Amino acid sequence: MGWANSSSPVFQQLRKDLPIEGMPEFRLIRRRKSRKKSLPPDFYRPGGIWVVSRAFKKMIDDLEPTRNQFFPIEVCEKTGEKLAASYFLMNVTQACDILDYEKSDMESAWSEWKKPSGETVRVQQWYLQYQPKVLVAAPSTIGDKHLWRGRKQLGSCLFFSDALMARVQEAKLKGIATFPIAEG
Repeated sequence: MGWANSSSPVFQQLRKDLPIEGMPEFRLIRRRKSRKKSLPPDFYRPGGIWVVSRAFKKMIDDLEPTRNQFFPIEVCEKTGEKLAASYFLMNVTQACDILDYEKSDMESAWSEWKKPSGETVRVQQWYLQYQPKVLVAAPSTIGDKHLWRGRKQLGSCLFFSDALMARVQEAKLKGIATFPIAEG
């Protein structure tokens, strides 16, 4: 069994928009013992990796078969008892920067460093505001995608098509915080 930690090669691969070959078996152990026998939400992110329920996986497989990757994992209580529900590590292999950063509720910060040659490099990083009220995207950038992540900016954020969002809301899946994006 493997652990998902930020230095593992698998963790690093799950943070990129590339398919993964040879995924080892994983076991996630819940940190807190729940008084109730409640299951984790359908969509959550322990240690920075996406974990989804079978219901969410089925939605993605129906809309975009073979575009993204799902790896079965074992989710256990702190006591070691395995949970009855099925969960999967999700690797989102599509990436596209769709937001208009100037028109959206976003903030930026500049990073700079020196190359070995002595040249100074400055890079602007964009971040979503805590509770963004306005997010604007160009419709031509979305195409036929239903699930994707940001490419150069917002790589840890996931984006859903209207069709996927409707299915998620209809099924009342838990653990998904969403913000609408307007076309503009």
